[in-house]
Amino acid sequence: GSLGYEINNSGLVNVTVKNCILIEGTSSGNAKDAILYNNSAANGTIYNNTISLVGAGSTGINLASFSNYTNATSNTINTSGSSSPAVVLFNVYHSNLTSNFVKTYGASASGVSLRASGNNSLFFNNMTIIGLGVGIELADTEVLGNVLINNSIFTGGNSTILDTSGSSTFNQLVYNNSLGLINWTKTNLSTNLNLSV
Repeated sequence: GSLGYEINNSGLVNVTVKNCILIEGTSSGNAKDAILYNNSAANGTIYNNTISLVGAGSTGINLASFSNYTNATSNTINTSGSSSPAVVLFNVYHSNLTSNFVKTYGASASGVSLRASGNNSLFFNNMTIIGLGVGIELADTEVLGNVLINNSIFTGGNSTILDTSGSSTFNQLVYNNSLGLINWTKTNLSTNLNLSV
């Protein structure tokens, strides 16, 4: 019901959360994150968890406040509340999101939101965004040096990638297969272009 976290790691390093099933049972109350790493909870591993959230403002995996060098891999995350992103990185650096399966259904619910975070990598994530959220959001001028590689993103009408980080920042979008490589190094990744290899 009320504000809370199913797993709350505040400041502990080298913590692994693995093979858990985390289900938010009721939509009453807001901002009930499934997994929170906060206050320099660095060098973590979040692996092969199944997360289902129904409340507004809840986040599947929330990495915050210099919880750097954390790897989130092969997690399945479903959110249905409004403004309930699957993954948020806020003030986090040198972390990896790899091969995660994400579905969001609520209004303004993004797949991955990066805020004031840099030098992170997103590899081979699969995202389905139903409720007019954004696939990957680069949300402010302190989001820089991030690399997005071979992510598969479907949105129901909103942006696949929304980059509002400004003209002075640099993030990189890469798609490659046996036919070739696209290495998009434009300052703003939201430029409306169709890319094909």
